[in-house]
Amino acid sequence: MTSSRPDTRTHLVNTATSLFLNKSYGTISTSKICTSAEVNKGTFYHFFPSKAALLIAALEKYTAEAVAQLHQIQHCSLSPEQKLKALFDVPANTNAVWLEENAPYYGCLISNIAHELSTVDEQIRVAAARCLHDLIEAAKPVVKEYCDSNNVSLDVGTATERVVALLQGGLTMAKLFKANQHLQRLAEQAGPALLALNNQEDREVVQG
Repeated sequence: MTSSRPDTRTHLVNTATSLFLNKSYGTISTSKICTSAEVNKGTFYHFFPSKAALLIAALEKYTAEAVAQLHQIQHCSLSPEQKLKALFDVPANTNAVWLEENAPYYGCLISNIAHELSTVDEQIRVAAARCLHDLIEAAKPVVKEYCDSNNVSLDVGTATERVVALLQGGLTMAKLFKANQHLQRLAEQAGPALLALNNQEDREVVQG
């Protein structure tokens, strides 16, 4: 019989991710991670030279899983409008599951770490920025499809950054108030916001 438990490195990453989301990076020690993962420190340092290295691995795995979900949205049969809203469903659904388990509203690991550490650890700031960039790139096809279907001539990179900024802002509000409706409201406003930005740019072109 094969074990369903992931390999030790992945198990450490998963354990650390849960701990960092539930509390914060600064409050979680390597001892706490080892105890929760049921490994000794020798095993920890076999895979990761530092807690920061483990955090970066956690960020990368968290991002890869989110990117996979965004790619699924791109290839599903929803309308362009529904796909745009579905981008917000990825974090909303995950946080809804956590709330049902009486956990805190965790928000997003990337933005949580960016807020906590971007001014104090350059290596982690760069890693978080790279992960956010990967999310933006994964969301681009969905935003482009929406723009193409609604005659929105915004640069797709700029448009996607605006959508992801709305999503991250919604996650911050949802985390503070422990309620998904803040994120859901912004999901409804993402399309109209792109249309408004497009109209503003059109007016500026005419006036220029």
